[in-house]
Parts: sequence; C-alpha cells; structure tokens
Amino acid sequence: MQRTVLKQEWWWVLIVSHAIFLFSSLPFVAGYAAQTSDRDFAGGFHSRGDYAVYIAMMHYGQQGHWDYHLRFTSERHNGIYTRLFYVAAGNLSRWTSLNIITVFHLARWLLGIAVCLSLYFLVSQIFPEIIWRRYTFLLAATAAGAGWLQAILAPWSRPLDILFADGYVFFGLATFPHYSATTAAILLSISLFILYLKQPRIRYLIGIILLGIFTQFINPIAYVLADFAMAGTLIGFMWNQKRPAHRALIGLLVIGLTQFPQLFINIHSLALDPFWAQFTAQNSIPTPPISGLLWGYGLLWLILPAGVFAVLKLKNWLTLGLLLWLVGALILAYSPLAIQLRFLHGFVIPLSVLGAFGLKETLFPYLQKKGSRWLSARRNLIPFMLLLLSMITSIKVSLGDALFLYNNVDSEFYEPHSLTLALDWLNNNSGPDDMILATEQTSQWAAIRIGRPVYLGHLFETLHYQAKGARVGDFYNDKLPPEWLTQNKIHWVIYGPHEKEVSASFQPINSMQLVYENKAVKIYEVISH
Repeated sequence: MQRTVLKQEWWWVLIVSHAIFLFSSLPFVAGYAAQTSDRDFAGGFHSRGDYAVYIAMMHYGQQGHWDYHLRFTSERHNGIYTRLFYVAAGNLSRWTSLNIITVFHLARWLLGIAVCLSLYFLVSQIFPEIIWRRYTFLLAATAAGAGWLQAILAPWSRPLDILFADGYVFFGLATFPHYSATTAAILLSISLFILYLKQPRIRYLIGIILLGIFTQFINPIAYVLADFAMAGTLIGFMWNQKRPAHRALIGLLVIGLTQFPQLFINIHSLALDPFWAQFTAQNSIPTPPISGLLWGYGLLWLILPAGVFAVLKLKNWLTLGLLLWLVGALILAYSPLAIQLRFLHGFVIPLSVLGAFGLKETLFPYLQKKGSRWLSARRNLIPFMLLLLSMITSIKVSLGDALFLYNNVDSEFYEPHSLTLALDWLNNNSGPDDMILATEQTSQWAAIRIGRPVYLGHLFETLHYQAKGARVGDFYNDKLPPEWLTQNKIHWVIYGPHEKEVSASFQPINSMQLVYENKAVKIYEVISH
C-alpha cells in the first residue's frame, strides 16, 4: 500500500493550503482596506485583547529582551523563559528591520502553510489512497462545529467554535501564528514517531525531542497531547504486533524525560514565584459543559463512533494514538485545572481523522454490502455533505467578519487617527518601560502601536483586573488621591475619546503636566514618580 507522498500531491497541498490561508485572512485584508484618514484598523478582530498582548510582546522582544514579561500590569516582577514565541518574533523583527505587523503576518503565513503540510504528512501515514488523504486533510483543515446553527437557535449562547480558536486548524490560521506553530509541532512529532516505530532511526527520535522542547517554550502545556498520541500509537503497535517493542518503549521514555527540565522550570516559574502564581490563578479558562462541546464540533461527533469501531476492530495502530489524544484531551479538559480549555488545542484533528477513518472502513463497507442500492450508489455524497456542513462556521466567521469590518469603520476594531498620532508622539518621547494610564481600549491600542507597558489592558495579563478597571474609572472621575499615580509608577496619562466616555469633565491634578494635545487627545506627563 502506498504510504509515501508523491511530488504532485505536495503541489496540490501547497496550492490548497494557500487558498485556505488566504480565505482565513479575509478579515485582516478587509480591515486594512477599509481604513480611512480618520480611522485606523487596530488589527485584532477575533480577540483584540489577545492580539494586543502578542504584539506588545513583539515590541518587547524587538528591544532585545528574551524573557516573558507582562506588559499589561503595573506590578514589578521577574521575567520568565516560557511563552516565548512572540518575544522571539520581536527579535526577528529587530534583526531583519521588518515592521512588527509584517513579521506577525509572515509568521501567520509560513506557519499556517507548515501546519497544513504537517497535517497532510500525518494523514498520508494513515490513508494510502490519495482521495482519502485529500478528503481527511480538507475536513481537518476547514471543519468547525455547528456554531452557526447554535447562534440561530440560541442567539444568547456563546458557540465554542466561534470563540475558541485553539481547537481548530482553520481558526488558528486565521488568528495567531503560535497556534499553528504548536499544532504543526504536535503533528510532526506524531508522524516522526510513526516512522520511528517502522524504522527506529535515531534522527526521528532527535527530531521529536527538539519539537517537544520547542513547543514547551511557546506553549508549556500543549505537548502533552503529542505525548498521549505517541503513547497510544505505541500501545496500538504492540497490540497489532502481539509483542513488546522494547526499543520503542525506551525511545518514548527518553522523549518524556527530555521534557522534564523545561516542565520543572515552568512549574517553578508559574507556581512558586508569588507574582506568577497570582497570574496563573487568575488565568482561568473553564471548559464549557458537554453540550457546548457537542455544538462546538457538530457533525464530527456523529461519525466518531464509526471511527472508534474501525480502530478497535482492525487494531489499527496508526489511528489508536489519535484516539488516545482525543480521550486524554477530554479528561484534562474536564479536570480541576484552571487552564482546562487549553487542552482542547487542535481537537478538531483527531475528531476529523478518526471520523474519516470510520467512513472509509465502517460506513462505506456497510452501505455497499447491506445498504439499499439507492443509498449505496449515493454513498459518496455523505462525506461531501459532511465536509460542506462542517465548513459553514469557518466560512461564516471569515467572510462575515470581513464584511463587518469593511462596512463598520466606526466599530471598536478601529481607532481614531488622532489617537494614533498621539501615540506616535509618545513613542518618540517616552522610555520603553514607561507606564501608561488610560482606559482599556486606549491601552490596548497603545500596546499594539508602540508597545509601552500599560496599567490596565487584559483580563488575564492585568493582575487584579476588575479592581484596576474600577480604579481607572475612579481616577478619571477625580475619586483617587493625588499620590496614587506615583504609587503605581505611572509616567503618562492619556485623555482621549475613550476616556471622555468615562468622564467628560476630567481635570488633571497638580503632578500632571500637559505635554501633547491635538483635536481629540491630550497626553500628560506625571512630573514626580
């Protein structure tokens, strides 16, 4: 059976991957195209707050730093050496003299194509037939859930497949490049482990170890999904061969042991340091109830039982690893951990591959042998309709967001050009670590535009977020003592369109000196700090 990938297959994958990536990028294209002389596109359409955090970290890396440091909180703290993707991207911007936003989108493109190639490579290990490789690839790369239907039937709900980009290949391509980097590393690790089981060459083992270390530096928890998949693949291999694979067991043990140093560093940094322990405690992302998960992956659940049946019946070791990935992710997603939802990273992949395997090995043979002649003759419509219906949310989100952004330049995703001009002045007249006080929306645009640290700006990256949000409102309404600014090491205060919504009658205190003013924005320097 053909397991290699032919040259013409790779050309097909490259062309289709670029088409998928370009379609996923429509909101960015529409946002930048719709800018006017008065309104600037802020860039973060899916999650503006997260986008601001990542771009701010790129600014931080561009200054030559290599540690992760919160830029959205006022407390002094030590940097840590994890979640370093955007810090490294900022250093790349510094080395190449490329604009930070350019580097961000180059990373989206290159890593988006990389995750597509890695996905097809894994699928090619499982399906010898090109038609099934292509189908499974398209399903995993474009599928979402039934969020579009959930939004119609229950408009008050929050569909998982619209809100949680991590769990889907397509939304990873559409939003943040570190999602694609993590997914590509996981998929490539599984493929290399399959090759290692077939031919135990040391280079495969070294490749997996390097990918594991790489992933831990950018996403400290996600690689456990690859561990689940590799362990399941090995169990399936031994089950299929009816004998232990001692060399492979040792190889898997070595892979696990090489992850412990960085795991220890991450635990020490995030759990034992008081500041980072506080950050970890408030960085809570609960998994929705089972009903939300069912809606979030829609029709893929319907074909999963056929895939599980086929895997167990055929003792297919190539897919048993994906089954253990799926089971392990579900267990961790509903375990008592603050970051439980993050364990559903790339969850659409095992669902799609197992579902397609079930169609091929269970449903199609059943229809051919026992189904009616009419249904058997039309069985090829089943995967086609499944693919089409699973793509609806992806199409709706990408095309819908693009149309919304293009036609709503007055929305929250755009900022007044007067504020942009003010921030550009501040960029030229402030230090890289000068703290800015403003409302959350202004602060996010400041972090995106010039990368300065801000007092308030993100639900998780601002420690004591709720309390600080209230204090910002109190400050602009003259309810805080004059020394509050210096106590919090604030260097600059912005009073612009968003701040006027909080208080139209704000009056600066004596320690604030007006240093910049245009038609809509004032910037004050705090004299003593």
